[in-house]
Amino acid sequence: MLAGASPQQISATSLLPTKNPVKDPIARKKRLKLLKQNVNENESSKVLKGMREVAESKKSDKKLTGKFDEIKGKRWDEQLEKPKLDYTEFFEDDVGHIPGIVCYEIDKFLPSPVEPALNGKFFEGDCYIVLKTYYDEANNLNWQIFFWIGSQSSLDKQACAAMHAVNLRNFLGATCRTQREEQNEESDEFLELFGNDLCYIEGARTTSGFYKVEDIEYLTRMYKVSGTQRIVLEPVPIHYESLDPRHVFLLDNGMSIYLWNGSKCNPITRSKARLFAENINKYERKFQCELIQLKQGDEVMPFWRILDGPPSAEFFTKEFSDAQNEPEPDKFHPKLYKVGIGMGYLELPQVQANTGKLVLTKDLLDTRGVYILDCYTDIFVWMGRKSTRLVRTAAVKLSTSLEAMISRPAHTMVSSTLEGSENQIFKSKFEGWDELIPVDYTRTADAVLKKSEKFKKTQVQREGSVDSVSSSSTVSTNYLSAPNSTLIRSHSAAPSGSSALPAILQNPSEALKTDLVALFKDRYEPVPDVEALGMMEEMNDFLESKECFVFENKKFVRLPENEIGQFYSEDCYLYFCKYWKVEEEEDGKDQDEEEPITENSFECKLYFWQGRDANNAGWLTFTFSLKKKFKDIEIIKLDQQQESPQFLAHFNRQLVIHKGKRNPSVQKPAQKSSSYETKMYQLRRNPYSAICTRCIQLDQATALNLCSSFCFIVCVPFENTDEMSATKGIVYVWIGKNSNTEEAKIAEEIAQKMYDESFSIQVLNEGEEPETFFWHSLEGRKPYDTSAEYMNYMRLFRCSNDKGYFSVTEKCNDFCQDDLADDDVMILDTGENVYLWIGPSSSEIEVKLAFKSSQVYIQNLKLKQSSRPRRLLLTTKGKEPLAFTKCFHAWSKHKNLQIGNLEKKLILKQKNI
Repeated sequence: MLAGASPQQISATSLLPTKNPVKDPIARKKRLKLLKQNVNENESSKVLKGMREVAESKKSDKKLTGKFDEIKGKRWDEQLEKPKLDYTEFFEDDVGHIPGIVCYEIDKFLPSPVEPALNGKFFEGDCYIVLKTYYDEANNLNWQIFFWIGSQSSLDKQACAAMHAVNLRNFLGATCRTQREEQNEESDEFLELFGNDLCYIEGARTTSGFYKVEDIEYLTRMYKVSGTQRIVLEPVPIHYESLDPRHVFLLDNGMSIYLWNGSKCNPITRSKARLFAENINKYERKFQCELIQLKQGDEVMPFWRILDGPPSAEFFTKEFSDAQNEPEPDKFHPKLYKVGIGMGYLELPQVQANTGKLVLTKDLLDTRGVYILDCYTDIFVWMGRKSTRLVRTAAVKLSTSLEAMISRPAHTMVSSTLEGSENQIFKSKFEGWDELIPVDYTRTADAVLKKSEKFKKTQVQREGSVDSVSSSSTVSTNYLSAPNSTLIRSHSAAPSGSSALPAILQNPSEALKTDLVALFKDRYEPVPDVEALGMMEEMNDFLESKECFVFENKKFVRLPENEIGQFYSEDCYLYFCKYWKVEEEEDGKDQDEEEPITENSFECKLYFWQGRDANNAGWLTFTFSLKKKFKDIEIIKLDQQQESPQFLAHFNRQLVIHKGKRNPSVQKPAQKSSSYETKMYQLRRNPYSAICTRCIQLDQATALNLCSSFCFIVCVPFENTDEMSATKGIVYVWIGKNSNTEEAKIAEEIAQKMYDESFSIQVLNEGEEPETFFWHSLEGRKPYDTSAEYMNYMRLFRCSNDKGYFSVTEKCNDFCQDDLADDDVMILDTGENVYLWIGPSSSEIEVKLAFKSSQVYIQNLKLKQSSRPRRLLLTTKGKEPLAFTKCFHAWSKHKNLQIGNLEKKLILKQKNI
């Protein structure tokens, strides 16, 4: 029998007959043992095979389910991960391990532990984090976290207290929530932590993490100003004994600068000192400083308090000598040193000017270097932008040593400045860096006469010079004997063989000092009505279309057709005009051939009109939201009564300006006017051109506004009228007896467009007014002007030095009330009087020169219009007389009314402070 046979095989062979049946017991045991081993191996292999198949099936199922798990998204809370923050930067490792109360205060964005003795004593300007550690019922550590907000705490402390309270909870792994507690509104649970013994302390113990802008502290200093070509400022002791009647003194007290002018001081020095103080106010004090100019004997008490005064009456009567307390000239002259690092030591060589002169210039300063400027009573350390920190530190130490090397006054000061932030005192030490225009604004008439006599011998014949001054008259070389006069013009022709210009104007260097040519020019001739109307027709022929929008409710809405040409003083309007483009015809091209109309055949202009009383919301909305859509379109901003002639021509002399807003619902309640108030409109044209015609509502409806030379529209609404009533009021069109007939027709047409059929329109000629109703609506019959002769003479001049020199220019086209600039002086000629209007922000130099210019203008008119002599009158903003205001169409109250510099002096002088 073979080894390894199956049991069936064994049983079969055992039944076969054998010849020699020998029974061996040992062999039989071996066979049984071998048979049992084979049977076990077969069964185990079957079990292992089955287990292998089950494992493979599970593995395949797992792969299928894994694909679906990858496709399915996780929940939001399963995707959250804790930030990996190191909270040990904020809190100690053993915090929350010992039962008790621990407090933290927020200091510069970070929590800082508070001493246990200060627990419960909170500052009102701070924020705190309070941690309570205790054992719960299961004898496990548990926590309560509070953050306390002081009533006077800053925003950064409040935010950091809430944030670090959450950080503390994450650091401890606590499940509690953080509780907010505010001062005076703490919960009972929070008060129990301190046994209801919570104490508030005023102020703050910690500092904010934000940079705090602190007010600049200015040192009070006093300077003696001297020099004419280039002023020199020398520091002096702050005491009244330093004053000298021969000089000008500048007292810098921070937000107030006093200019004390001695009785014997140089006028040029006085004027340049004023300009120097204005530069300090402009570049260092951002126009927040008050400039007070004082004359000897007119001082105010705040000035004397700073100088420990006032002095006795005999103080200024004594003799003053320059030899008293004067330093040596060599010591007083500024010396410039450059700080350098040599071979292990510091170097301080003196810097010399390249020109060989002792004058210092800005070119000597190098941005990579550090310099020390020694002015005897002032030592400056100038640091370049690209200089090293080591050299800067060394320069500061050297400056203190340099101060102690020689004997200096007690008021000597050492200061440092960075490149680009130099003060005016430092700049004045360098030539050409004082930012003062080298122009003499204070030349008197006597100086002009002396100067002209000097150049009379060197006069050069100049042909055509008459036209440079005036187109219709010449300038004579004669001068007035009056001390305040300068140049005059006469009707006589210039003598042949001699120049028509005065010698003072023939010197090129002197001609740049002032510009008074406008005073000698003739008044512009008005454009004839036929020519003006022809120009208006031509302008309208090129207009293809126009679209109008008004700014309401923070957006621009389309304006109805019947309201085009009617404006309101508190609104803003957009007028989109499309014009035919004028192109020159090419040579050889058939003129009868018509060109196709394309987009290039037109050009567009966008007019933005802003009323006098409107705010800037409309313009800002247009600038930041709509302006970018009109890149290739010309945008023209127009202010009320300052419109261009082309814009005015599109309304055919029927432009109307109302008071208030177009939509009364948008208007503020305090500004709403009653619907039953009488409204009065004046139709008036510019004396130079009929195109500039406007119909403007006046501030008050009174008979004083009437004038026989103009037409007026008076709307008198009826009170207690229902919406269903046929007549809501009466509209009077008042025609002056000296008014233009065409303007009377225009006034009637405007009234018919402004009011519908519910208003009764009546045309009244002057003298035909109803005795009761018409005059009652205008506050009764009152005397009014019967002529407007001033329209034929009025001229407006602007006196200013904003160009770097004093100049007089004429506003000759179309002037209005808004042309009166606060920082200038204006001259108005009404035909009877010449008014000198002083703006509240104008300088004293402008006032003086404008006064002399007005005198020159009056003297010049005596030769040209001897039959109409003028008087010179003075007026200020807000105090204009009726004869002044009637020259301006629809005069109204000033928007910003402030006290001028001259009025401030009068008030201070009256109060004696």
